Amino acid sequence: METEKKRTLKGSILFTVVSVLALMTIFMTSALALAAAANKRAHKTYSASQASYTARAAIDSVLAAVGTNNEFANAVESLPQNGKFEVEIGINSPSLGKIDSATVEYAGKTTIFDPNTKAWTEKNLIKITAEVTMGGETTKLVSHVIQDPVVKSDDGPGFLTMGGAGAANGNNGSIFGGAYYGMGHGHDGGTWNGNLTYIEWNPYDGKLTTLDDKQYLTNEQYELKDVNRVEAFMVVNGNFRLPTYLTVHYTQLGKGVQIWGDLEMVNGGMTVNMSGPLRNEMASRSLKFNEIPYLYVDGKISMSNQDFSYGDGTYPFNIFCGSLNLDAGKLNSYADIYCYDKDKTTTIRTNDTALYGWSESLIEGGDGYSSSGGGIFSKGNVEFTGNNGTYYIAGDVKVDGDVKLDRQITIDGDLVVGGKLSMNNDNIKVNGKVYANTYEGGRIQTPGGDQLKDGYTKKPVSYIIAKDVAYEADAGDGTTILQPVEYMWLKPEVLDAFAGYTQLTNEDGTPTNAYDFGGATIPIEYLIIEDWDKSFEGLEPPPNWGQPGGPGFTPGPDPESPGTVEEFVPDLNQVKNFREGYFDPTGKEVTEAEAKKPTTPFYNGNQDTIELLPLKQYYTDTGESAIFPVYAEKETILGLSGPVKGTEGHFGKETPQEVNNRTYNGTAQLVGHVTESCTLTGLFTKAVTIDANGSDVHVLIKNAKFQNDDNPSEARIYVNELNGGKVYFTFAGEVECFYDNPAEKEESQVIQTVFEVMDKWGIEKNVQAPQGAITNVITSANASGRTITINGVDAKLTGMFDGVTINIVPPAADSIWIQLDNFYAQNGAKIVIKDIGADGSQIGGQVNFYVTGTNNHMTNGEIVTESFLKFAHSNETVQIVTDFDNPTLRVKDAEGKDYPFMTAPKVNMYSEKGAKFKGSNGFFITAFVRAPYMDFDVPTLSSAYDGCLSRIYYDGIRMDRAGNRNGQGPARFGVLGCLNVASHDAQNDWLLVYVKDSANGGITLDANKQHTYAAVSYMDY
Repeated sequence: METEKKRTLKGSILFTVVSVLALMTIFMTSALALAAAANKRAHKTYSASQASYTARAAIDSVLAAVGTNNEFANAVESLPQNGKFEVEIGINSPSLGKIDSATVEYAGKTTIFDPNTKAWTEKNLIKITAEVTMGGETTKLVSHVIQDPVVKSDDGPGFLTMGGAGAANGNNGSIFGGAYYGMGHGHDGGTWNGNLTYIEWNPYDGKLTTLDDKQYLTNEQYELKDVNRVEAFMVVNGNFRLPTYLTVHYTQLGKGVQIWGDLEMVNGGMTVNMSGPLRNEMASRSLKFNEIPYLYVDGKISMSNQDFSYGDGTYPFNIFCGSLNLDAGKLNSYADIYCYDKDKTTTIRTNDTALYGWSESLIEGGDGYSSSGGGIFSKGNVEFTGNNGTYYIAGDVKVDGDVKLDRQITIDGDLVVGGKLSMNNDNIKVNGKVYANTYEGGRIQTPGGDQLKDGYTKKPVSYIIAKDVAYEADAGDGTTILQPVEYMWLKPEVLDAFAGYTQLTNEDGTPTNAYDFGGATIPIEYLIIEDWDKSFEGLEPPPNWGQPGGPGFTPGPDPESPGTVEEFVPDLNQVKNFREGYFDPTGKEVTEAEAKKPTTPFYNGNQDTIELLPLKQYYTDTGESAIFPVYAEKETILGLSGPVKGTEGHFGKETPQEVNNRTYNGTAQLVGHVTESCTLTGLFTKAVTIDANGSDVHVLIKNAKFQNDDNPSEARIYVNELNGGKVYFTFAGEVECFYDNPAEKEESQVIQTVFEVMDKWGIEKNVQAPQGAITNVITSANASGRTITINGVDAKLTGMFDGVTINIVPPAADSIWIQLDNFYAQNGAKIVIKDIGADGSQIGGQVNFYVTGTNNHMTNGEIVTESFLKFAHSNETVQIVTDFDNPTLRVKDAEGKDYPFMTAPKVNMYSEKGAKFKGSNGFFITAFVRAPYMDFDVPTLSSAYDGCLSRIYYDGIRMDRAGNRNGQGPARFGVLGCLNVASHDAQNDWLLVYVKDSANGGITLDANKQHTYAAVSYMDY
């Protein structure tokens, strides 16, 4: 029984083991299946997630391209309704996935709420789609992007007046962030004198407005007093009189001073200061023409009894002007000067004067630009005159008109004169070539052609046959041997040099033309030629000489050498006349060039003898198409085109009769090359070249259209004046040109017109106002003690506020309006924007002030943010940069880290038309004042915060060291933000610092600066 019992137990154990193994197999199989499923799900999730990331990166790269590529930005901007195009994106990596497609399309309009205007507005909506496949999983991601016109609250000029500036800069004014005067003058109903394109054809009244007409000038007069400083840009929309000194701080490439009128320097002058970061950037690479710092004066630059100095040779500088009138003083500059007024004369009548050059390595060549500085280029006339000192020009002098040289001058380059060159000084030196149309001057000698100089003669030179002579010849081993010759041609002078010769006679005793020298050694200078095999060239040998059967032929033993030529004995009666010779008054033979008068005029002065070449030769020698550099044409540097691209600079005053002799119709004829006066009419789809082949060509463009939809850059005219002659265009009827090449303008434009600047900023478009009346009226009666707090709501401040502090708490993420209506504050009353949170960082939304009425006055007060006060009362050093994409402007601390950026105020100030705001006895404001219709009369600004200036770097310049001509730093820190008003009048020292926010809130500005783009959603499908 026990044994049976044990067997039963063994069977149970076996069953249990088998059962457990079966269960374990099931569990393991299930676990493996679950793991495989989880792995598959994880792989699918990863693939989908990575595909989503890649799709987002693709969309972001499309948005980035809008901000960097002009052509791509154009394509997005011009999307029509239901428009769509494909984009190729190079992000195809196995680890990132494959981009199957990417598209950009117009998605209609969307309505959003604008917190500034507190109104619903319609915006364009752009849809960007990317489809990515990875690991067999495809993800489609769509982003909707809002397209806005460029209106940025922190962008624009630092200081701008629409109207008069008066004494805007005070005694010692300092403006950093750009200074623009009178930018509203010329503004009428939304147009700026025909949009200030300057070259405009109006077919309805037959009027062509060109740059020469200068109808865009306002003729307003602006004047600064005492010693001032500005940071470029500086633009004056009118005439500018400078009775004392102005220091211009240049901090970035391509920036400069623009005067749209005349610049008159009376008792002072203009000083250029290049910042350290800018010098470093210019030293690090070569510059394009449109990157060179400049001074542009559309009218005349006049200076009396002052120095006119720029540069030190370490950086290039360009001066553009209509003309120059420099009287006394000195011109000592490292610059090129370009003068544009065709009917004006540039007069340089200074003391010791020099235009120096710079290193060629500073300039990036291309488009015909290769100047290394120190040149003068003029469309009009140029006169170097006066009684004292000398002139030195390191570069070229190229003038379309006349040039008068009445002073001692040295020109290292070429002198090219399209008109008359007058050389009225004995000390003129030109190290290059001189080309001119006509000449005059006592030191100029006229062309002689084939005439011989006085005392020089031309006569035949005969040679004699010498018998039995010897000469010294090269032995080939460095020594000489005496080589005997039986017969040789010699110069006739040998008869005078040697007495031991005998004249040979014929058999009848008559003398021959041969002389026996009895083996005399003849010096090498008496030999005719050194090629002895040709010594008897010109003598006639006997008939059949050296031919088989003829005289002088002896058969040889070698059949391949049938014979040898015996020595030819010359006819001793022959005399060889090799050539005609030229002899000086002493009888010495000289070269033809020395004996003849020059074929071109030449200047024969004390310093130099200068050959005066014909003007036509200049074009042949250089390949240039004009005297004045094409790259610096006024239309080019302004980025302007004529009624048809390519006609600018070639406008005729009237239409001559000869244009009717031939008509080319672009619609019916394939016109590509024109060489005669004619009329162009019809549609032209290809470029037309007008060739002045040595004579003037007049072209009337009448009822013509230049258009090529496939290649808009073909819709133009080219002018060729290389072979001499000029091309002139006139216009009639409807003339249209659809030429388009944005990259060309970007590469060549130097100066932005007033219209372009104002249109870019949209000063008037940015004017905002509260929607409806503000009913929350606050007066001094609302004060609790000496404090009033406005917490996140709109309010109107009106009446007198005596010693009261008005605290404004902005909403967390919205904007409020504070109306100042005939607001008066005194005895230190101030407005403080409470924009600091518990952690010390800036918080809150936007505070918008709106000024109404004409009696707004703060005496010894301020409108200031708490964030600025925190900085002012700290030891922190900050920096302000006007271009966050330019690393050279940034300043680093001792640890090599960027100093933190100044906190920009979230404060705007606007106004109604005709409003006035006055500040006195030390006013201070931190705000972006955008009130182009408000008079801002603040003669005295605050000095309370001047101690901060040593802790502020502005575009790399420490503010307390931004000195003027006298080395004096800025004072009375009065404005932080910007000041764009109708007019401003200052009396004492003051400083404005324009500050931009370092963050743009995820907004992308397109490459053409036409729109901003902000993504509002990313959605998966």
